[in-house]
Amino acid sequence: MVTEYLGTGDLGQLMAKTDAMDRERRELEREAIRVEREGEREIDRTLDAAGDLLRKLTYAVLVANGYHQHKGQWRRRRGERSDGD
Repeated sequence: MVTEYLGTGDLGQLMAKTDAMDRERRELEREAIRVEREGEREIDRTLDAAGDLLRKLTYAVLVANGYHQHKGQWRRRRGERSDGD
């Protein structure tokens, strides 16, 4: 904390009010940034949950249709035919 002498009289009071307004403006800006970041974190959490659900659904559909993962790639199991074959 730094104490700064701004003078006396009308000029000193004006300087003190200006300084107080600047501090309040900076605090409001910090609060706005904090609220924005929290909103972004909530969006990220929602997208992560949707991505997890989509991965699980994709996995279930592929397995149900005769596919399996081999070294990270989806492949149709040998000897199984699709409905269109």
